Amino acid sequence: MPDPSLACANDIINVTPEERLKFKYGMVMQVDRSQGHLKQADDGLNASIANINSGGPRSAAGVKKRHFRHTFQPLPAPYTHWRECREALCQPGCVPCMKAVENFGHHPTFQSVGKKGSKKILEEMGIKCDHLLAPAKAKLLNEQANWGDTTPAICELFQNRGHYCLIGVACHAELACKEHGWARLKTYVRPYVNGQYVHCTELIAGAIQKIGQKARLEGARRCRDVMHAYRALAAAETLATEQEIKLWTKKHKRHRGVHESETSDLLMQAGMRVSAEKMSAVKRCKTQGTNVPIIASMKEAGYKKIKQLIRKRSRTCSYDEAAKLNAKMRKDKHNAKATCARKPVQKPKTTRRALSSE
Repeated sequence: MPDPSLACANDIINVTPEERLKFKYGMVMQVDRSQGHLKQADDGLNASIANINSGGPRSAAGVKKRHFRHTFQPLPAPYTHWRECREALCQPGCVPCMKAVENFGHHPTFQSVGKKGSKKILEEMGIKCDHLLAPAKAKLLNEQANWGDTTPAICELFQNRGHYCLIGVACHAELACKEHGWARLKTYVRPYVNGQYVHCTELIAGAIQKIGQKARLEGARRCRDVMHAYRALAAAETLATEQEIKLWTKKHKRHRGVHESETSDLLMQAGMRVSAEKMSAVKRCKTQGTNVPIIASMKEAGYKKIKQLIRKRSRTCSYDEAAKLNAKMRKDKHNAKATCARKPVQKPKTTRRALSSE
């Protein structure tokens, strides 16, 4: 191609074997450890996801079973060739098994798997499993060589074409330069997304141009520095303090948000060169860490004061309208009784006519 940097996945897949032999070097691709990248091939040897039961072309749930690839396993004693103790086909007329036997049947430890059950596969290996249930058989099968740890499908795709695919470390964003690129891209895109696909693609295209190649190279350099720091600390057998462990294992709201202060502190512990600005950031971060208990105690005292004021207010708070009306009625009734009790008893008046009659 005139510009190899513009090559797409289909361009790489369409390269013929004759053209591939002309390549002086192979391509190396590093990807993050995601579920999609760790996905095994459909015919990968993994009994835990294979729905392998005691036998038959269908599993217990009635789901059609996969056809698994062949493998090479040691022969049980005293056999010297696989044809003496193993069946060539998983079922009569199986075309994939026939092709595998045709291509690899000359190998003495060849074993065809296909749609055989776990019991049949283990017996062909010389392992008795009549006393085990299906989950235990699958677990025992995964413990055998070439089982349970099949190479991911994306790695096989690269290897079959003369290239290499490296899967990154789990939960280590500072060791994957692509994670730093995603973090930068999201800062330019996420705040301006309006739900339209066309607008989102335009934002991504513009953000990639803004980021530029220099930022990507800086992210890759940062990952290499972190790897070098880890190797230097391991070679020196340096023990980290409790405060450093808290700083390096700090949880963030964003899993891709690795702070520069954490990386700089790691480089400083390994004796690597760090700029003055990053050193001040590390010092400020550690100072904040020492102030955390003090701030927490001050907040707790403030919360106690607030709770006291709330309780005091609740004791002196006013009642609602119904309570006020009832209180007023009780007060008026009480005042009426008190007035009647205090009122003096009036004596009957005697008139002059009454006195004269007497």
